[in-house]
Amino acid sequence: MWLTCLVVKLRIQGTPLFPGEDEGDQLACIIELLGMPPQRLLDQCKRTRQFFSSTHGYPRYCTTTDSEGRAVLRPGKSKRGKLRGLPGSRSLQQALNGCEDVAF
Repeated sequence: MWLTCLVVKLRIQGTPLFPGEDEGDQLACIIELLGMPPQRLLDQCKRTRQFFSSTHGYPRYCTTTDSEGRAVLRPGKSKRGKLRGLPGSRSLQQALNGCEDVAF
């Protein structure tokens, strides 16, 4: 399912399912809904390091480092300030049923 979502830009009633502002933000929207992509997919991608931490393997949009150097996952924001949740934090029902969240 993950690969299909990356290859096909699904549109429902003229509205994109993943309304990212750019490719990184669109990937954040996909991860927020579907969770982390399989490791084998990340291993095959040429630009994985652009969007995922090479140290921890977490998405860059929601990863910070605490004072002791440990990775901490926190919701991130798009360039325009839209909140992007943690991997797998949104349901498909929210995305498809006209959720009141302006990000979807």
